Amino acid sequence: MQYKAIEIIKSFSFEDKRRFNKFLKLPFFNESGKLVKFYNSLISFYPHFYSPYLTEEALSEKVNPGAAYKKSTIKNYFSELAAILEKYLIQVNIQNKEIEQQDFLREEYFERKLIKFVGQNIDKVNLLFNNSKEDENDYFINKYRLINDTHNFFLYYKPKSNLSRISGQSDLLTARGKFITYFFVREMIRSYDNILTLKKTFKIDENNFVLQLFRKIDFEDLTQYVISDSENKSYSVMFNLYLLLLKMFTGTENDENYYNYKRYLLKNLDTLGMDEKRFHFGRIMRYCMRKKNTRDSAKFDEELFNIYNFILIKGYYKSSMYEYIAIELFRTILNLGLQLKKFKWTFNFIKKYQPALPPDKRNNMYNYSFAQYYFHRGKYAEAINFFNKVDLNHFMLKIDLKNFMLMTYYELGLTENALSLIDSYKHFLSNDKVLSVS
Repeated sequence: MQYKAIEIIKSFSFEDKRRFNKFLKLPFFNESGKLVKFYNSLISFYPHFYSPYLTEEALSEKVNPGAAYKKSTIKNYFSELAAILEKYLIQVNIQNKEIEQQDFLREEYFERKLIKFVGQNIDKVNLLFNNSKEDENDYFINKYRLINDTHNFFLYYKPKSNLSRISGQSDLLTARGKFITYFFVREMIRSYDNILTLKKTFKIDENNFVLQLFRKIDFEDLTQYVISDSENKSYSVMFNLYLLLLKMFTGTENDENYYNYKRYLLKNLDTLGMDEKRFHFGRIMRYCMRKKNTRDSAKFDEELFNIYNFILIKGYYKSSMYEYIAIELFRTILNLGLQLKKFKWTFNFIKKYQPALPPDKRNNMYNYSFAQYYFHRGKYAEAINFFNKVDLNHFMLKIDLKNFMLMTYYELGLTENALSLIDSYKHFLSNDKVLSVS
């Protein structure tokens, strides 16, 4: 069965199961006892939802014993459950975002004309901003919203009556303009970087909005202006970093741009939050990868290896949304370690950082990594042992393992195995949805 509700529940932790069970029974969100029975019947198949006993007919019988099965009824249950699951996800997402919560509350106060509570809320949120990092993803847009509401609050509650009030309104309008500009500059530089990266591999329309915007606006000059106008040191550091980033990826022929960016980043790490550190080290890694197949390839392979080592030690692979090492990053680090023949380091890397992978991917990546490791060490029997333990549920791992298994069979002289693999490989390339063209 393929229903949105099942896909969402598959993502649940055991804590999610416990909390959603209570959430579903709240009359504010759900008044249907049958939907509770439907969910309880469905959740018994958690976490895989793969069983011959999981059928629409069986679910129907659990909810409405003795009644005739109607597909439309089951579809409605799944639809209603998916809607409540989405409400639960919204609650989970917002519960740790206190500034955003207060923004919604302030909006409701305005709607209900509870203006004095708007003022109290503004004071409270200003205190919250004292404990938040300027480089958090939503900082500038949240600051813009707060200042915008502060401006509206004064218009409503304290109308313009003297020069002092007018001056205050002018200051708020100026601050509002600043923060939306800060948000705009940072996000546009990020977008431009991503589009230029895509252009190296794919055909991108030259009339693309972002490309056109960067032709019309001098973003280096704009960023310089933002830096010069920044009274806050952390703002200045952040936009200096983005200026150096802009120079780096628009001037890749000059490696000094890279080294300037890297030096400034390392010098100012203490002023940056988790997400900005992860973002900027991602850009450094990307630059080094771009240097592959150039005359500086060997130099930048070593440079990239040192960067990997640094971010692993410091934990800069983490973000506020994701605490694990991404599978793609783990694979890339593994491959570079083996390519550079740093076998002892790679062995220790697998052992030490396998626990930092997502829990449901750890065993698989452990087997995949040692399959690769032993292949590169020429220990083909050990490599095959680990190859056979890998669950091919990740596209890049499928490609990698089929390639290395084929080479391993060749090295061991296992001709029949190699021919069989070649045949299955041909079918895989023809049938895989990622590769095949309809």
